Amino acid sequence: MQTFIHDISPKRALRGIVYRSPFRKGKITGLRVPALPKGYACVQARDIPGKSNLSCAGYSLPILGKSEVHYLGEPLILFCGPDPEVLAEICASVELKLKEESPVEYKDLSGPYREGQIINVAHGDVDLAFSLADQIVEGEYRIARQEHFYPDTQGTVADWDGKNLSLYAATQDPFGLRSAICRCLDLAPRKVRVVAVPMGNSMEGKLLSSFLVAAQASLLAYTAAKPVVLIYNREEDLLFSPKSPEFLIRQQTALDREGGAMAVRVQIFMDGGCYPPKDCEALRQSVHSAWGAYRVPNMEVTGRTLVTDFPPIGSFRASGRAQAIFAAELHSSRLEEIAHLDPYTWKKENLVGTGRKEGPNRGLRPMALAVLEEVTRISDFTRKYSAYSAVKKRRKTIDQSAYLLRGIGMSLASQDAEGIWECLHSIEETRNTCTLKLVLERGKRVRIFTSFVDCGMGIHALFIHRVALLLDLDPSKISVQPVDTQEVPDTGQTTLARAVAVGLPLLEQCCQSLQKKRKIATAPIEVRRSVSLDELRAPRRGKDKSRDGGAESAWAATVVEVELDPVSFQSICRSVWLVVEAGTIAHQKTTLQILEGETLRALGSSQLQEYRGTISDDRKRCSNTDLIPGAEQVPEIQVLLLETQEGPMKGYEQLPHLGVPPAYAAAVSQATGLYVDQVPITAEVIQQCLEM
Repeated sequence: MQTFIHDISPKRALRGIVYRSPFRKGKITGLRVPALPKGYACVQARDIPGKSNLSCAGYSLPILGKSEVHYLGEPLILFCGPDPEVLAEICASVELKLKEESPVEYKDLSGPYREGQIINVAHGDVDLAFSLADQIVEGEYRIARQEHFYPDTQGTVADWDGKNLSLYAATQDPFGLRSAICRCLDLAPRKVRVVAVPMGNSMEGKLLSSFLVAAQASLLAYTAAKPVVLIYNREEDLLFSPKSPEFLIRQQTALDREGGAMAVRVQIFMDGGCYPPKDCEALRQSVHSAWGAYRVPNMEVTGRTLVTDFPPIGSFRASGRAQAIFAAELHSSRLEEIAHLDPYTWKKENLVGTGRKEGPNRGLRPMALAVLEEVTRISDFTRKYSAYSAVKKRRKTIDQSAYLLRGIGMSLASQDAEGIWECLHSIEETRNTCTLKLVLERGKRVRIFTSFVDCGMGIHALFIHRVALLLDLDPSKISVQPVDTQEVPDTGQTTLARAVAVGLPLLEQCCQSLQKKRKIATAPIEVRRSVSLDELRAPRRGKDKSRDGGAESAWAATVVEVELDPVSFQSICRSVWLVVEAGTIAHQKTTLQILEGETLRALGSSQLQEYRGTISDDRKRCSNTDLIPGAEQVPEIQVLLLETQEGPMKGYEQLPHLGVPPAYAAAVSQATGLYVDQVPITAEVIQQCLEM
């Protein structure tokens, strides 16, 4: 039976609570803590013995605010004690004096805000192409902040015995967490132990957020010299944990007389929150994915991170890339309309490829074309698109319709191998190596030692299957060692893409070495293999991604069919078709389950409204969430895997988040005849489009 963080409660354990700012912005002029009963303790920023800032995957934020408040709900004081009700009373008795400042109204990401990071990418002569254009098409696309909505909230159990600290945490990066706690408490790594407890699919929400709650629990345990349990409740987690950033993307396309794209100019504005990252991988991903899978001879992309007065941002699955592809796919739907082509034909004719002078199809990326053709076939896309378009032309207005409106949309996206390295970004030099270990025990039993956490993505099952295949063993005799920094080596941060790109090659090397040693040695036999981050990055340097034919990319074509009520403007997703090519897939059943689950999450971010708590309206504005649809809203989902058997398995977990939102928005646009240019798409959004 698995033990989750909520099930761990050591003897004599105290409960922790966080006092948060009830104000949005200002300078602290006074902070008075009431007298604490015996057995209770508190920690403020001045009490932190080491560094007071946390960093993870390029994102950073302070553990506790010190002299200023930057966002509503910012942590200011930590309390711990035996009785949660007394702790709540203590928090209510704290007196905070603040010289309030007016926060910048959150109306338009284009300004006025302070700029953080700026990235520019260009090729060709964009200005010349625009000056010669026969037509210029413009569009503006907005993607709201999204909530990870993992099944278990953030929590940590910390135990300081005066010499060593033990942490039980739901985290995707145990060794990164250990390093962060060592810096926070000024301790040597050997004095800090992190045990990663089981958790559900976290959408990368158990990276930066897990560091914050673990640091807070560690400070309380270190101060009180007793075990401390700190678990956020659901509302606290939804409102104040780091979210994915909001994006505003402006697209301009210069067309020739035939409707072909001569040039593209893209401006990307990313909400960096009140603690914007200095070197943001999400912004980099969005800039390099700004025109999706399509060719254009001249392109200029500018990406900006903007400093706002909203809670910090953090890691999120496909962050940056998903928003850029959403804008590119929706903008391409406008170009399809101008060219008088259906989406399938337009996408097929405009795919990136090599050797375009050799003929119309020889340069197309074969896997991209394969998934595009297959999803068109299984969804009956061409017929439905034509039928719904004909109905739309005959209709005058949607609110006068006597029947439900229908639409269908298509998108094409790739999870490029380059995206795998985002979790290698900004890792400190002391963690420059990824290591994996295998131990062959007596009775032909094998144990796998890795810091990859099995966070609902089937990583451990994938590893067991591969070892069983390579060593010709019964899978029941293969196990994965529980993730404990005192027992396993550092394999890095946990994502499925990294497990495939980094973990599987190391595992295969270990199996090869083990096979050789089995011939000359008896059990137990231990082998380990390592790879440096420099070695991993080296093959990518200097590579022309426009000429690799997409060999390292996993591809997905998505079709979404919707139905919309012309009175309430409520849209319902009827069906989703997803065709994926991700190399040689192991555990097809598990892969299909993961893709179906990710599709539901992507639908949630596309159509469901923001989380509505029981507190003030101002605070509600802090969080647009990605909630999973209820049972009555779950559509028919058909996922098809195309296996080429020609290459290794590729990361695929991002593909539904790249493909479902733009396909859903395109379907709603066809159903309504409106240009829907944002997600989530609610009845209010459609009403706004009608009024424009």
